[in-house]
Amino acid sequence: VRVNEAQLAQIQVPDTIHGLLLARLDRLPPAGRDLLQVASVVGRQFALDPLQVVSGELSRPHILDLLGELSQTDMTRLVTADPEWIYLFRHALTHEVAYETLPFARRQMLHALVADWLEEQYGDNLQPFYAVLAYHYGRAANQEKCLRFAVQAGDAARAIFANQEAVELYTLAQKQLQALGEEERWDTAVHLYLSRAEALMAMGDFATAVTDAERAAQHARAHNVPEQLAQAYNTLAELKWRQVKLDEVQELTATIIEQLAKQISAEELARAYYGAGWGAASSGQWDEALVQLNHAQQLSVTHNDISRLALTLEAIAYVHFSQGDLENALEIMQQSIKYAYNTATPANVALSLSNIALIQFQLGRPENALHTYNEAVNLATDTNQNVLALTLGNRAEVLAYLGRFQEARHDFADAIDLFSTMNDDPMLLEVYLLKGHEYHISLHEWAKAAYWFDLAAKIIAKRPDAYPEKNAKLLMGLARLNIHAQSYKKALSHLRQAETIIREKELDWWLPVVLHFTGTTHQLVGNSVLAREQFNLSLTAITQNGCPDYKPLTLLNLAQLTPDQAKQKQLLRDCVDEARQRARLLDKIACLDMVGQLFTTTGNEELKQEGNNLINEAQTLQNRVQIP
Repeated sequence: VRVNEAQLAQIQVPDTIHGLLLARLDRLPPAGRDLLQVASVVGRQFALDPLQVVSGELSRPHILDLLGELSQTDMTRLVTADPEWIYLFRHALTHEVAYETLPFARRQMLHALVADWLEEQYGDNLQPFYAVLAYHYGRAANQEKCLRFAVQAGDAARAIFANQEAVELYTLAQKQLQALGEEERWDTAVHLYLSRAEALMAMGDFATAVTDAERAAQHARAHNVPEQLAQAYNTLAELKWRQVKLDEVQELTATIIEQLAKQISAEELARAYYGAGWGAASSGQWDEALVQLNHAQQLSVTHNDISRLALTLEAIAYVHFSQGDLENALEIMQQSIKYAYNTATPANVALSLSNIALIQFQLGRPENALHTYNEAVNLATDTNQNVLALTLGNRAEVLAYLGRFQEARHDFADAIDLFSTMNDDPMLLEVYLLKGHEYHISLHEWAKAAYWFDLAAKIIAKRPDAYPEKNAKLLMGLARLNIHAQSYKKALSHLRQAETIIREKELDWWLPVVLHFTGTTHQLVGNSVLAREQFNLSLTAITQNGCPDYKPLTLLNLAQLTPDQAKQKQLLRDCVDEARQRARLLDKIACLDMVGQLFTTTGNEELKQEGNNLINEAQTLQNRVQIP
């Protein structure tokens, strides 16, 4: 049993309770009181075997008699006698007070005896006891052994994704390392700081992880160790990428590629090319990204680094995805996931699945995307909070698209809670925008949407040039709020700003969307000529890798602006066909119902019947909508 010393130290025992417990201890026979104090060193739950070893000359039958007496006084109780005798302090405070009454020197000696016994007893397989050994050797002031076992325990915890426990263990190791002399044990320091940085990164604490990675780099530079320096720089590059500090990503990876390439392993060099590729892709430098990622791919294939190959293929898929080549992106991602299942951690597989789901969603396959997100959530739960939060936020968008708003609300709430603990502004920004657009505006909850857009605006204001795509989405959201409020001049101003960003940054996916809402605004102010122009431009942009989700609504609006009845009827039927093929559930319902209403008002009996069928279809779909 390992005691959390930090929590133990924070416990405040009221003087009256403390005094009562001390009095109870004082009333115990000396032999029983002494055994209870010794047991408190072993832990709140303690086994008979180590207790017999550290209690001195007492025989096993005598110890069992004393433990029986202590159980009768409600100090301890027997938990199990098979396969070994295990006892427990009935109350945590009793354990604490018994431990405190031991003289410090004797306490240290007993901790050393417990640790030595554990090493001797389980020498063939110490791994399950690394953390316990670190604790006991730490309390025994054996800094060398505490350092050794704390690092090993931290590594073991990180291997099973117990990142918070790993950070605590590495921190215990750091205290011993600094007491012993960090400079003399610089190689241990590099391993410790890099390992803790990786655990912190998985928890979303990027700022603290950067500090650790920089410490590791400092030691590696001072001792001229290229491999470990490359490891530190690669870790820093990944952290800087997560912080959207893309210039620093390029500087760090360029240093590895240009200055360290001939002195480091192929694994670290491939990792550097991979980081450079992601940095370039995140800056919209698609050709440069593919050049760097192709280097990473070649190195990974040559040296049979399947794990890096899977990650690299995923990054290449992202580049194709960002350029609108969705089918190719999906094919490459599916190649990647085959490698990832065999080599990657569950968290990395979950991230890959999340990316596949994103492509499926953009290809208009929301049900497939939801299935893939569900698998990703199952893998990410209890392994990587950052990936879990990302996947929950994305799944929430799909659920809202499908009209399953009650489930979407829970996923949005969980994602925001997780990201809020990570200080991860880029991902919080994404979830805030999704919640405003896909949840609250869809449900016509305008004030609530404004709240989330305001939070998003505050993040963007910190670094206005870092989030062009997010800024465009925010401006479109603000425009929709202003359209609802009939502040059309403000809406058009926001839409012009959004369109400028979209065109300058070649964010082709969003161009049909901004043109659709610009057309809608002109239509509402009665400018039918400009409205038709914007709607037609929106339809053209869809054919050039733009988002088709608003196409049914665009066709519906165009139909309403068309005086020619034959053309209007064709546009309305096109609207229905497109809505059935691809649209948010609520948009699909609106299109079917509106076209149905228009058809029923005609004098054509055939169109009236068609209209009634569409209204009934819309009502059937309405029954699938889940609103909290």
